[in-house]
This record gives sequence, C-alpha cells and structure tokens, in this order.
Amino acid sequence: MTTIKEAYFKLIEEKGFKVDPVQVSVAESYDKLRTKILADAPVPAEDSRSFMQKMLKPFAEQPVTYSDPRGLYIYGRVGRGKTFLMDLFFNNIDVPKIREHYYHFMQDVHQKMRQYQGSEDPLKLVAKE
Repeated sequence: MTTIKEAYFKLIEEKGFKVDPVQVSVAESYDKLRTKILADAPVPAEDSRSFMQKMLKPFAEQPVTYSDPRGLYIYGRVGRGKTFLMDLFFNNIDVPKIREHYYHFMQDVHQKMRQYQGSEDPLKLVAKE
C-alpha cells in the first residue's frame, strides 16, 4: 500500500511542483492517522444513518465499537496546499467516508440546530437525524 508521503512525492514529481518541507510533514502526519484508522476500522455493515448522524457520530448516543482516532486540523494561508494534501489523504484511504469542507459542514450543522432552537440540547437532536 502506498503511503500518503509516497503519493505526495509521486504527484509533486508528475506535476513539476516544488517539494515543501511543511507539506511533507503533514503527509507524514496523515500517514500516522491512516495507520490508526485502518488498524481500528471495523468492517462496515450497511449504514442506515443520515448524513448528519454520520458526520456527528462523536456526539450521537451510540455505543462506539472501536476507538475513534483523532484527526488533523490543518490551517494556513491560501495556496499552501491544504486542499491538495486533504485530497491525497482522502483518495488514499479505503474506508467509507464523506469529503466536505469544514465551512460547509458547519453551515449545515448550524442550519439544522436552528430548527431545534429552544430545545435542551439541539446538537444531540441534529446528530440523531
């Protein structure tokens, strides 16, 4: 299996881009995350949960059958390669997943939470959808 770092160097060479040491470091962090996810990933059954239930799983009242590895929060100026690296990770891990920009995800969460305004715990209600 190709590592994220190997995929990074291959794509950099193919595209004629310059190697960025910070990007290499992020690729290595993605490799560690992928190793944790794949080591602990259960064989998924047919999942009938809604999109929001899947995205907000850590907040849902469901038993967790495996440990949820922490993710990566990548930030930086425009043009530093954040999306490039995220796409590399997404395309090089074979698990059920959804790719959505954090901004759009949070917009959706906030919109759904407004529907439950006045409820005791709107976030839990959104997660149950």
